[in-house]
Amino acid sequence: MTSALDAFALDVGRYPNGGEGLDALVHQPGGLEQWDGPYLKRDVPKDAWGNPYEYKAPQAKTDYQILSAGPDQKMGSADDISNND
Repeated sequence: MTSALDAFALDVGRYPNGGEGLDALVHQPGGLEQWDGPYLKRDVPKDAWGNPYEYKAPQAKTDYQILSAGPDQKMGSADDISNND
């Protein structure tokens, strides 16, 4: 999924914002004529436990963050998984 986000950023000039989220990899957000997706062949996948990923838009120290609640399926607990870990 990170390569799809990078391709989006190359085309659009930025990563999806919080409102667009990961859905922007499959469906063109309004007003983005540079969008050349879809960047995923299918819908946004679920995590290994069948739950949607949480996407956090670009922040001061990272381009974006993709989070999974992990096996306990509760966001904010010790087993959360992030692409920035």
